[in-house]
Amino acid sequence: REPYPVRPVTITSQAVGLTGADDFHAVGHRGQNVRVAVIDLGFDGLAAAQAAGELQNVVHTWNYITGSGNVEGTGQVHGTGVAEIVEDMAPDAELYLLLIGDSVDLENAVQFCLQNGIHVINHSVAWFNTNFYDGTGTIAGFASNARDQGILWVNAAGNYADDGHWQGFFTDSNGDGWHEFSGSDSTNRILVASTDTVSILLTWDDWTASDQDYDLYLYNSADQLVATSARWQSGTQAPVEEIHYRPASDGVVGYTDGFYHIKIRRYSASGPMEMELFVLSQGGQDTRLQYHHPESSIAAPANSPKVLSVGAISYWNWSSGPQAGYSSLGPSNTGLTKPDIAGPASVSNWTYGSFGGTSAASPHVAGAAALLLSEAPERTPGELQVLLETQAIDMGLAGKDNVYGSGRLNLSPSVAPPTYSDPRAYWQFDEGGGTTALDTSGNGNHG
Repeated sequence: REPYPVRPVTITSQAVGLTGADDFHAVGHRGQNVRVAVIDLGFDGLAAAQAAGELQNVVHTWNYITGSGNVEGTGQVHGTGVAEIVEDMAPDAELYLLLIGDSVDLENAVQFCLQNGIHVINHSVAWFNTNFYDGTGTIAGFASNARDQGILWVNAAGNYADDGHWQGFFTDSNGDGWHEFSGSDSTNRILVASTDTVSILLTWDDWTASDQDYDLYLYNSADQLVATSARWQSGTQAPVEEIHYRPASDGVVGYTDGFYHIKIRRYSASGPMEMELFVLSQGGQDTRLQYHHPESSIAAPANSPKVLSVGAISYWNWSSGPQAGYSSLGPSNTGLTKPDIAGPASVSNWTYGSFGGTSAASPHVAGAAALLLSEAPERTPGELQVLLETQAIDMGLAGKDNVYGSGRLNLSPSVAPPTYSDPRAYWQFDEGGGTTALDTSGNGNHG
């Protein structure tokens, strides 16, 4: 006999069937002639995924950090998992994997997309302290420029509805200069693992340059100051303060000093400003922010009116909801309803096993857009967004809302896929011996 051939075992997201993408595949619309760029922070494991049969349609990779085509080596597999989902949804779309490390890299990646005929950008990344979460600023500007020049920008809404976000006006009822988060409490407690780094990001509504000066402090549970951000705001500086803190590790995995406490102090400000605070665990642990607001927790550029922002529903709750508890909620700080649509999350993925978060929901929508383009290549980004939102199945409150957007992703091809009778109808069974014989009067697929 000939040697047995080996076949890669690929893993396909459950959402291909849940969203109707398989109906597009059945009528021949598989994303062909569509170029999708995944702009992300890490593509480690790409070669291994390709060897396993995933990501067979990557046509270009570029690392804007090193200036080379090698996009592995950052220690992050995030972009690889994202790209897998795009390919699951649109198997014949051409994938461009673009690795970035900062805003300059992002600008260069967007320029590449504009110069090389990219149709859809997926960006499962959130940017903080680049605007007052109102769709303006540098990062949102890159996305708006891409949309204006014919690229649909699809962005994860973020994962901050259940932890890590607070918003409110500076309040100092006792005149001691410290903000009161609730009543007379001037601290907002968090929990930080000894092996983790926490990022505390504060901004206030005085963009782009502020003369309202506030400072940010972090204390440990013994009320000892461990980190400070006290930038000048004298009229030419951005209204931002940032702390990035890693507890001194004593070799014990766990929490070193119990809780930490965030405090905001007015250094020099003429009036109470509206403030927004994000607290992010770099290791993914729950920070358990004591005073937390789920609403308006969508970061840039997903809060832009020219970005298709995507919330998340775990696939096992796809038909009924609720949305994933972490999925960031709108509105933006201009009152814009966000997200725009909901995509599936916690799906099967070769890189992650189970891939959750709005990072997974977004590429399902980007892949869906590629299918719509392969069906009708003349569709503009605006037409794609309208079609995706109008075909979505409304969930939650009637109409577009700040939880599900226009509803859960739902694809319906212009030409209905073929239907088949039960293939068992074309077989005859020998009840005595258990053998079967093909009934050639049928036309079914017996393969």
